[in-house]
Amino acid sequence: MPVVNLKLLKGAFSQENTQKMMDGITDAVAAVAGEYIRRHTIVIVDEVEDGLYSSGGHKVTLKSIEMMRNQSK
Repeated sequence: MPVVNLKLLKGAFSQENTQKMMDGITDAVAAVAGEYIRRHTIVIVDEVEDGLYSSGGHKVTLKSIEMMRNQSK
């Protein structure tokens, strides 16, 4: 059974958006492995505290995520 661990910055996404991500991940696994695997696919969400996450050596914060969101509008 596939187990996918999704790590998100705490507070960066609403509960609804997090659920959509979980559903999308499950859909992707089923699309590749076959529909039978859907009911056996586990998605675990771990939330990381603000400031305890980095990408490419740069700290990712709620403020930096908000800035990225505003730039994409």
